[in-house]
Amino acid sequence: MLSICIFCLQRRTVQLWVHRYADLGHVDSSHRGRKPTTTYTDASPRHREIVAAHSADPFCSTRSTATTHNISLQTVRVHLRAAGLRCRRPAKKIALTDQHRRNRVRFATDYLNFDWCNNVVIFSDEKSFKSDKDGRKILWRKSGERYKETNILQCRSSGRITLGYWGWMSSMGPGELVEVGANNNSQGYLEVLRHVLLPTVRVAYPDSHIYFVHDNCAIHRARIVQDWLNTQDSLTVIEWPSKSPDLNPIENLWGHMTLNWDPSEVRSKANLDNVVTATWESIRGTDVCWNMVNGMRNRLQQVIDNDGAPISY
Repeated sequence: MLSICIFCLQRRTVQLWVHRYADLGHVDSSHRGRKPTTTYTDASPRHREIVAAHSADPFCSTRSTATTHNISLQTVRVHLRAAGLRCRRPAKKIALTDQHRRNRVRFATDYLNFDWCNNVVIFSDEKSFKSDKDGRKILWRKSGERYKETNILQCRSSGRITLGYWGWMSSMGPGELVEVGANNNSQGYLEVLRHVLLPTVRVAYPDSHIYFVHDNCAIHRARIVQDWLNTQDSLTVIEWPSKSPDLNPIENLWGHMTLNWDPSEVRSKANLDNVVTATWESIRGTDVCWNMVNGMRNRLQQVIDNDGAPISY
């Protein structure tokens, strides 16, 4: 029988055997034949500690966990996968106060049965397109929990080349898209409403009453803007709840536009403008906007069911 002198073994080898026995109940490293039935389960105290740490804080670094338990990154990942956790990009949502949530529920209740497709509803918004993306950040979570509050990353923005746009859409498709300055003010926004919004909407809907949606940013709430909107008899402004871009389908339109191009490849403002404009125009004649607006009832129902918390849009 072959005997092994433990004093001849490297310290790292001994640690490997100890950790393997703690996780698997044996020290056999052979992968031949059937896989062992004993795997990383709840029976291991370390397994429970690792899973508990990442369940309490999904953004917990696997590297810090590996350091804490003196194990490899791969071992940490095996533990997490065995518990049903997967490495995913986090959803980004705006932080909401209790008042924001109450206002969202009230709005959702009031407009749950509103006909968003057959009424002429104009959704508008500003959007900044950037030449590069935020740094990649990941988390470990279970499937189906992308929009769980602990798994949501607060939005941040960064970029070198940036162009700002204002646009509108309805259930029938994208409307007009115009470039606006990065420092757009209330007077500039009023000019957009007067000379872009109203004329182009009237071309598409010459005799219809218009329901208009924009968010509650400062330039939208300015007195000169509100006074002008109040003089438009054929236009009704839907009072949108604050901090609620997830309710506005045009936010999804912006996201749809970025699916087919990589901002990191844009090298100039002219190139960025060409890409944005071409992508916007390519959506005309499709059912993209119809599907987004047709989902408004689902959005509002989710707000009610989630007690005003961020929803999966």
